[in-house]
Amino acid sequence: ATNVGAWPTPANSTSRARGPRCVMASAVSRRSRSESAPRVSSVRAVIRSHARLTYTQVWQALSGEPAARKALGALWPAVADLHALYRVLAVARAARGAKSP
Repeated sequence: ATNVGAWPTPANSTSRARGPRCVMASAVSRRSRSESAPRVSSVRAVIRSHARLTYTQVWQALSGEPAARKALGALWPAVADLHALYRVLAVARAARGAKSP
């Protein structure tokens, strides 16, 4: 397995992943409002990316570079929506006092 738990660093942020990448996916849920602690489940997963985007490409598009957005083509709306979701979740996380990673 490659890139398990790997975060982007200057050494790997612009390299394109070759082949499927193994990851751990976690889900946090509560069955009812009376439960004080959330239930967390983790599973092994495989990312099979067809777009083969780098962190740099996505960040340039999110930073407003027209050429980078154009290069993403039909993927740009999905990338923008995912980033907007991240921002909403980050605000909610900060409001409840959770620590950011």
